[in-house]
Amino acid sequence: MQEFDLIRNYFSKLAKNNSSALNLNDDVFFDKNKGLVVSVDTYNEGIHFPNFSNPSLVIKKILRS
Repeated sequence: MQEFDLIRNYFSKLAKNNSSALNLNDDVFFDKNKGLVVSVDTYNEGIHFPNFSNPSLVIKKILRS
């Protein structure tokens, strides 16, 4: 399933009656009332990072973003 299919099929239902979700048209959902943040993203070797020879650097990048 593609990223935006996942958003449309599952997460947009969470945002339907929540004005802080801003119509949920990206890969993050933030609910101020419940203090909830949900994000979906993909990191690919060769695109988002050169190689997986140092997994700790890859993990740090993912957590920071």
